[in-house]
Order: sequence, then structure tokens, then C-alpha cells
Amino acid sequence: MLWPIPDTGISRRLARIKARTLVVTSEHDVMVPAAHGPAWQAGIAGAALTTLAGAGHLAELEQPHAFANLVRDFLN
Repeated sequence: MLWPIPDTGISRRLARIKARTLVVTSEHDVMVPAAHGPAWQAGIAGAALTTLAGAGHLAELEQPHAFANLVRDFLN
């Protein structure tokens, strides 16, 4: 959850993801800072990365329409 501290091993498993992937970070997330996004993107071949402006840790609850639009646009 709090990758990379403590190291849960997720960074070593990202390469196993073969599905089309969207990594969404939040501008004001203090638990998992947006700075982690590029590392996740780099670890997943072909992953897309976007940051939800103005959102915190619970972006899907704080900005449900914006979050849904990101997912919809990615899937389309």
C-alpha cells in the first residue's frame, strides 16, 4: 500500500501486469504522492499516467466525475 516504504514487493511485480493500464495519481495525495506515478508507469509496459489536479488520497470520492471521465477516456 505505501510503496516503497515499507517495501511490499510490488515494485518487483509491476512487470507482470500485461493488461492495458492507467496509472492515476492525485496532485495532493499525502499518503501516496504523485511522484510515485512515473515509477509505476515505468514498471508497467505501455502504461499511461495522469494526475488528477486538486485531488487528494481519495480522488474517486473527492472528484467522482473527473475520475470517471479519466477512466472512460482511457477505456475508449
